[in-house]
Amino acid sequence: MPDGAGSRREAQDGSAVDQSEAGELGGFTVNQGFLLGTTVYVVIPSLMVFAALVLQPAVNRVTKIVLGILFAVTIVTGAIGE
Repeated sequence: MPDGAGSRREAQDGSAVDQSEAGELGGFTVNQGFLLGTTVYVVIPSLMVFAALVLQPAVNRVTKIVLGILFAVTIVTGAIGE
């Protein structure tokens, strides 16, 4: 490892830790609303798996197409800000 590489990494990690302790990370304020929204965003694909087992095929197909498009839009929108 080149000299000083570890210190740069430690500085980056320290910055992220400091930001998270301050309640802000990557420009987002981390509060209960943010955490709830993130949880819902992650739970939806899991519910889609469950829906595949319980919904009628025609309803399931439409639901997956609509939710797939919505997820693609959110991913593209998030990537634009990077």
